[in-house]
Amino acid sequence: MPYGGGRALDRSTSFWLALCGVWLVAVVGADTLLDRPDEPPVVLVGLLVGAPLLASIRLNARRTALVALIAIVTANVLWRANGMPIGTDSTARFAALVCGCAFGILAARRREQLQALSEELRLNAARAEFLAEATTLLVSSLDYRATLAQVARAAVPALVDRCVIDLAGDARVADLGAGAAASAITVPIVWQEREIGTIGFSTRPGSRRLTEDDHTVAVDLAARAARAIEHARINAERDHIARTLQASLLPPALPQAPGLELAARYRPARGGADVGGDFYDCFPLGDGEWVALVGDVQGKGVEAATVTSLIHHSLRTIAMQEHSPAGMLARLNEVVLRRREGCHNRFCTLALVKLRERPDGALDACVALGGHPQPLVRRANGAVDPVGIHGTLIGAIPDVHLHDVDFVLAPGETLLLFSDGVTEARGDEGMLGEAGLAALLAGVGGGTAEQTCEFVDLAVRSYPPGDDVALLAVRARVESAAWRSKQAPSGPRSSASKASS
Repeated sequence: MPYGGGRALDRSTSFWLALCGVWLVAVVGADTLLDRPDEPPVVLVGLLVGAPLLASIRLNARRTALVALIAIVTANVLWRANGMPIGTDSTARFAALVCGCAFGILAARRREQLQALSEELRLNAARAEFLAEATTLLVSSLDYRATLAQVARAAVPALVDRCVIDLAGDARVADLGAGAAASAITVPIVWQEREIGTIGFSTRPGSRRLTEDDHTVAVDLAARAARAIEHARINAERDHIARTLQASLLPPALPQAPGLELAARYRPARGGADVGGDFYDCFPLGDGEWVALVGDVQGKGVEAATVTSLIHHSLRTIAMQEHSPAGMLARLNEVVLRRREGCHNRFCTLALVKLRERPDGALDACVALGGHPQPLVRRANGAVDPVGIHGTLIGAIPDVHLHDVDFVLAPGETLLLFSDGVTEARGDEGMLGEAGLAALLAGVGGGTAEQTCEFVDLAVRSYPPGDDVALLAVRARVESAAWRSKQAPSGPRSSASKASS
């Protein structure tokens, strides 16, 4: 299918037409001049020039010169035979005029051909550069709508005057350029024999006409766009599944308790492309007792999610039977080892704290660590203390060494449990580390549990993305302590006063 002008005569056909024109000019010219001997030589010039000029439009220099020479010789022979000799000077002038005109047209045509060749080379370079830029854009982002709009901007006006990209089920994602179209190309965007959109190129009147090469570029771009769209769709679907599965492994909301504040943060690595191994939980045991924990399962993905789900459900059952955190972790270790094949031979770390509300507003706490970093406590005086003794990983070996450590959270004091993604956050100045986290916690002041989590999370976000991050803050309520201090002594004091009276 031609994209430019109509069909042109080939060179061989032009040559023979030119020769026929020479004979026609010679015969007709001779008859004309015999009938009108008083006509000036310009008539002869016009007749002689016609055929070589026709030849020069399509023939190369050698064939154009040959046609001109044949015209001169034929004219001399025929006109001499008719009694009209042409002088040597006249013949020379005719030859010079004919050849000059022919070669002038030939030179102009060669200049046009060189300009056309130069423009074609420029367009080929622009096409290659455009496809390279489009490929870079398409593979650099999963937001294919915004990326296709950038691709259209790269095409206009470097390659075409207008670029339109439509996707099935979406509004037009790109429409750059305006005006009537003198030449246009539209190609489908196809993936697995299903049309998912179209790409259109067009040029304005007075501009160049689109060619087969432009059609090839459009087809190539459509194929690359189809791959990019499908890749983005698969990633979006995978991210959605990962986020949904991850959300099912975390509590939908932290419970409300009169004696303690709770706040948490979770942020997966790489923006949620995979299900992370970090998790947190907090649940009541009844009679003012609570269990708070943060854990980290080895690896990521569905296998890690399987182990996380097992830990969540098992711990809630175990906590109703075991009284100490170390005992809970030991029982959990047995469960994970029994399900080792189903858990894909994965282990985990856990920091588990059991809390009991006291009448004075403080919280009695006991912590056990299964291969997990020590939680930190921010005291009322601003000091930050690590709590717990390092123990054995959960799900790695049968014989584990786990230790219970008791401590107290006074009203206003905060306990922070965290995964190693927090302390292993790394930037240009090195790793945050436990010392850096302790300094952050000290800088929070007497903030709430929510303020503590937000402050630490913002600090970790300032580092380049790394591992999953899980935070759980527990704070003994100051308000609860103040309320209880007013309510609890009222009964005994009145009884004592009555007894003394």
